[in-house]
Amino acid sequence: MNSILVPILAVTVIGLICGLLLAVASVVMEVKVDERITAVRECLPGANCGSCGYDTCREKAIAVCQGKAEISMCLPYLKDKAESFSDTIVKNTPNGLMVLNEALEVQQINGAALKIINLRRAEDIMGDLVVRVLDPKPFMEVLASGKPIRNQKTFLAEYGRYVEQTILYDKEYRLIICIMRDITDEEDIREKKEEISRRTVEIADKVVDKQMRIVQDIASLLGETAAETKIALTKLKETIEDE
Repeated sequence: MNSILVPILAVTVIGLICGLLLAVASVVMEVKVDERITAVRECLPGANCGSCGYDTCREKAIAVCQGKAEISMCLPYLKDKAESFSDTIVKNTPNGLMVLNEALEVQQINGAALKIINLRRAEDIMGDLVVRVLDPKPFMEVLASGKPIRNQKTFLAEYGRYVEQTILYDKEYRLIICIMRDITDEEDIREKKEEISRRTVEIADKVVDKQMRIVQDIASLLGETAAETKIALTKLKETIEDE
């Protein structure tokens, strides 16, 4: 019995001693990780492309923490920042923006464009043909000719809106870009002014006709001509029309 217990106890004791030694060694030989390096490393894309001059993103992070490099000296990082900035502009611009591929399928659309075509979510049109929401003819013309259409006033009858439409074709990326500026309020104001001017001219016509009859009656009684009075009233009418 003792011959069995002794080896077991010996192995157990040796195991405990080894474990204790390993625990002590792990504490004594522990390599402390600089949390700043971890934070910087998380900001980098992790591509390990070497474009910054360092073999890995970790080496780049260490250099940044040591003051030997700038985090902005990273092409993928700058590209991501530029794309993020561009997305911010696209989302917040007051003009409608729509991007199509060469098959005239919607690839991107911002909130302003969704408002113009009365859609709530981009998912409702993404990947669909533009003919579903807009006349495809100007897009086809730009794609075929490569020449842009700039500030073309268009009435979108289905949505009851006037827009100034600019359409460009990017040959490098093979994309068609459409920018729409909603000018509905401006057109409404212009039409109201034209209506007021038209009514003013009509009223002036009636007044001129009435005054001419009165002048002619008076002139016939007095034996005088109404030519000078007619000329003056006609000039008044022309002045109103010019305004």
